[in-house]
Amino acid sequence: MGAELISEAVITAQEAWDHIFKDTGNRSPDELDALTRIVNGVSQAIEQYILGPVRTRGFDQTYDGGTERIFVRCRPVVSVANVTEAGRPVPSNGYYVYKAEGILRRAGTRWLDQPQAVQISYTAGLAATVQDVPADIKMAALIWCHDIWSSGPANFSNVITEGGSVIRPQKIPAPVAQILGPYRTLWVGAV
Repeated sequence: MGAELISEAVITAQEAWDHIFKDTGNRSPDELDALTRIVNGVSQAIEQYILGPVRTRGFDQTYDGGTERIFVRCRPVVSVANVTEAGRPVPSNGYYVYKAEGILRRAGTRWLDQPQAVQISYTAGLAATVQDVPADIKMAALIWCHDIWSSGPANFSNVITEGGSVIRPQKIPAPVAQILGPYRTLWVGAV
């Protein structure tokens, strides 16, 4: 059985196939399997590079209290499903959500001053489906996939792990870094 695309994939195997193989010749199942692993690895590497999810998904995370604002780990925030403070529900009018910045600000007060006091369940990401992924992110993924594919099958064992992660001694390709630059999340701290 061949590799399957992960749910976080930013392009389809067909998009990668069409980009890499300009001709319509038949390709082997092993080639499709390798290309699928490359797409999976590149998708994961893009999320690591921009420090956030491309495809929307849910997160359940715990944060220390004591401040007025909590910076969630994944942005942009699409929606907040549930917030609890020391196990007690916080009503939706008890905080404000700054979606693009990934901030939950406590309304009129500070979050309870205890370690790991605030639990937040939320959805974050840029696109709900692979079809909704911004075109520039898709292009970055296609360029990176082509770069890996062009390195040759002899190098795949050094580039793609069994799970599909990209392991490369080189840095991210310069054109890919330039395209993804505006999506990189800067981490800030609050005291």
